[in-house]
Amino acid sequence: MKGKYTFTKDEHSITLYKKVKVKDEQSKNFGQETNKLIGHYSNVESAIKKLVHLELIESGTIKELLLDLKQVNQDVSKLIEDTLKESK
Repeated sequence: MKGKYTFTKDEHSITLYKKVKVKDEQSKNFGQETNKLIGHYSNVESAIKKLVHLELIESGTIKELLLDLKQVNQDVSKLIEDTLKESK
């Protein structure tokens, strides 16, 4: 998960982006990595909720969903810890 998303912030909002590769063969940036806008959030909690939502499986059993949720929560927690360490 680390390195898959980026954030920007200002005094009004937090903006979440997902890193993706340009797949349009007609694009001059074909194959290059770019940031796709996911959304703007008024607080960290909302941004993290969206991040968890993006990382959950889209289908499957309840058991698979719960196991995936557990893993995503661990991944998000680690991302937060690593980001806090880097900012010091």
